[in-house]
Amino acid sequence: SAQGVEYLIDQGSKPRGENGQCALGTQAQVEGRVGGSVDGYLRLYKPLLAKLSELLGCCAKSLCPAGMESCSLEDLPGSWDPAHWYTTFSGPIYAGKYFAEWIELTMLNGMDFAWGKLSVEEVMELSAFVTQY
Repeated sequence: SAQGVEYLIDQGSKPRGENGQCALGTQAQVEGRVGGSVDGYLRLYKPLLAKLSELLGCCAKSLCPAGMESCSLEDLPGSWDPAHWYTTFSGPIYAGKYFAEWIELTMLNGMDFAWGKLSVEEVMELSAFVTQY
């Protein structure tokens, strides 16, 4: 059905179900799934964020918090993003997930990946962003 195709393409960016009951949880509920604090969760991924930042040469001044000439993925400002279920929070963890997934998918498709700077094992280590986000 056309509705089924819309669900597939839209990937859940709006509540679903007869009465819109299939929606993203509240910020507190989502934070509860990651130990109660996004900042605490972020601390677990600092080494991987640093590795990914170095690989990407991140970040341009336009992405950094005000007053910073340059920054890393870890420094990116983040916020609760209830409008997009696949993001939940913008910022470092989502950026890590986005780029790790892109690198992993290029590798799995047999394409050149990570500019030749990461091994398969290192890419799979970065996939923690994808599986845990």
